[in-house]
Amino acid sequence: MLKESQFEQPPTRVLMVSPRNFRLSSRKGFVVNFLKNEPVWVPPHIYEEALAIGAEPCAEQPEQAPPKPDPRQIAKETHEHAAALEKEAKTEYIKQACLALLARGDNTDFRADGYPKANKVVAELSPDCPRPTATEIQEVFDVMREDMSLAED
Repeated sequence: MLKESQFEQPPTRVLMVSPRNFRLSSRKGFVVNFLKNEPVWVPPHIYEEALAIGAEPCAEQPEQAPPKPDPRQIAKETHEHAAALEKEAKTEYIKQACLALLARGDNTDFRADGYPKANKVVAELSPDCPRPTATEIQEVFDVMREDMSLAED
């Protein structure tokens, strides 16, 4: 039967001092070298074992450093930011192509419903812009229609 521990395990590492030199080799695979009256960081997994050898927590515990950010989270945020910038740039390219078609004033560049033809927009785009879909063109053109400054020009 397992006995309940009388000591509560701390959530983060703890600075501890031992009254003697001791090398604590934990059953969990951790090794901590205690020097007499020298503070040592002890992980929470072996806190109870350190107490069992006579080590005590220091009276003043320094503030814990904030946890290091997860590299996967950083990569995800960077990827999302790059994707948003790419979409914004693509939208601007489509907008400029649509403005060029409007400035040209050729009715054959537009469909019967008033939207620009996808192949005409693609012809106006720069080569480094990825090919947009007809839906993307319509969405950008709808936003342009709502912009009243375009109607004044």
